[in-house]
Amino acid sequence: MLSGSFLPDLQTEQLRTYSRHRSNLVGTAADTSRKMQKYLRLLNLRLDIVVKDICGVTGLKIIQAICDGETNPEKLAILRNGNCKKSEQEIAKALQTNGRRDYLFALK
Repeated sequence: MLSGSFLPDLQTEQLRTYSRHRSNLVGTAADTSRKMQKYLRLLNLRLDIVVKDICGVTGLKIIQAICDGETNPEKLAILRNGNCKKSEQEIAKALQTNGRRDYLFALK
């Protein structure tokens, strides 16, 4: 039986610290991704339909351009990566924004 005052060795403590920190970072990243998706939908930007992962190369390029003030769907669709399966026309069709500044602020 272990006593109530058991302290693991230094390596075990360090591993535990690293593991907990990584778990917290992964959870934070997932929450942030969900919030980004929420505000994109509220802006009427259905990026999640035309790209596999909004936090991938294409998704992040388009989101960055939106945050920088670009609203033209054709210009946003040009930012797609060559590996993206959807065409520029399909992406542009999904990126018709309603232009709400409050949701854009939250997305930033």
